Amino acid sequence: VVYHTFYNINNKEEKSQIGPRVSTNRGLSWSSRGCFGCTSAVAGNFNPADRVAFYAPMAQNTAFTSTNGNVVYFGTFRLYRTATRGMAWTGLGASPDGFGTDLTKGNGVITAIAASPQLIQSVTPPGETVWVGTSDGNVQVTNNAGAGSSTTFTNVTKAPLPNRFISEIAVDPGNNQRAVVVFSGFDISTPATPGHVFLTTDQGQTWSNISGNLPDVPVTSVAINPSSPNTIYIGTDLGVFQ
Repeated sequence: VVYHTFYNINNKEEKSQIGPRVSTNRGLSWSSRGCFGCTSAVAGNFNPADRVAFYAPMAQNTAFTSTNGNVVYFGTFRLYRTATRGMAWTGLGASPDGFGTDLTKGNGVITAIAASPQLIQSVTPPGETVWVGTSDGNVQVTNNAGAGSSTTFTNVTKAPLPNRFISEIAVDPGNNQRAVVVFSGFDISTPATPGHVFLTTDQGQTWSNISGNLPDVPVTSVAINPSSPNTIYIGTDLGVFQ
């Protein structure tokens, strides 16, 4: 089972295209799973009026291995979840229109999603930890992403995080309290809060700038080595750093 997206756009700009395409035969054929040409908001789908990034983020939660495949999350300015290979989508969190909480500062879009493969077994059903980053510098985290409209998010945006575009988030596969967030842009845009790579070990209660000796260039991607979680890789406009 394979998922991919390419450009996304809402129906306020032109014909809507929000969501992934899914193949169940290793890419031999593909089906659109989302809001492709829809004009009205219908339960179980994306809201076609949602603000959405041209390259919208999507993430799997590999803790789920049922016959339907992994749980998948998709971001507009809200976080959506599917457990049915995209046949039905649920917007997470409370909202006036029932399609999920706005996780931005009010005018951005979600640009990064990271799901922890460690389910929280102390609750029923097990809790799902998901991190979200936005184009306007918001970082939010939830520990009950499977709760639909009852999902609650904690905004963990605080100093020393810069108010810039969040490129990607990586969560430690063995510790859902530990995550790395990377930022695009240049320090000149946020001179009081410089840096591009930030680490938390307490689920966003505190952050450390671990940019170290990196050049002041946009950081676009991050990965934590699952066999050695103190080893972090980033991709930048100049290349790859460890």
